[in-house]
Amino acid sequence: MIRRLHASIHSWVSRRRASLIAARHRIKSDGWWVTGRSPLIVNRGSMSFAKGVHLRSVRSPVWLTTARGGKISLGENTFVNEGAQIYAAYSVEIGPDSGIGDNAVIQDTDFHQVNEGDKARVRKITIGRNVWIGRSAIIMPGVTIGDHAVIAAGAIVTRDVAARAIVGGNPARPIGEVRCGDDFKRT
Repeated sequence: MIRRLHASIHSWVSRRRASLIAARHRIKSDGWWVTGRSPLIVNRGSMSFAKGVHLRSVRSPVWLTTARGGKISLGENTFVNEGAQIYAAYSVEIGPDSGIGDNAVIQDTDFHQVNEGDKARVRKITIGRNVWIGRSAIIMPGVTIGDHAVIAAGAIVTRDVAARAIVGGNPARPIGEVRCGDDFKRT
């Protein structure tokens, strides 16, 4: 009984803290929560978190940044683990029921030119439903990841990933396939 009461109070405090953070940083939200430290947020564009989004920042904070005009959208029940960094100069959309591993990096820009006369590359990132992105994976600008895909730990994703594909390596290449129905959700 006491343990259940403690969990209920902890959940209420986490959600209350999240609503205060959302108000301070102009985040449109529908009931998200934070575990551990407050995330590091710089919102010069727009952010929206659907119901059930969970940011875990126990040892190191989650970093969320939008440039002027940039947009981050986290779908329902998305989990972002500690140390993960999401940066949007244009747009990063993450579908519902997805999991982002600790220290993963998702950025829709290269931040700088590669060749003389070039501009920094800025391309939308779209991550589907029920996608699992492993620890320290990097998702580069312009990538689309299909529903139910798995990105292995440490993978560097430079190209689109098909639905239900398992990819790994640098650059990431297909290494397997997820066998699941359309209604499958990871727990």
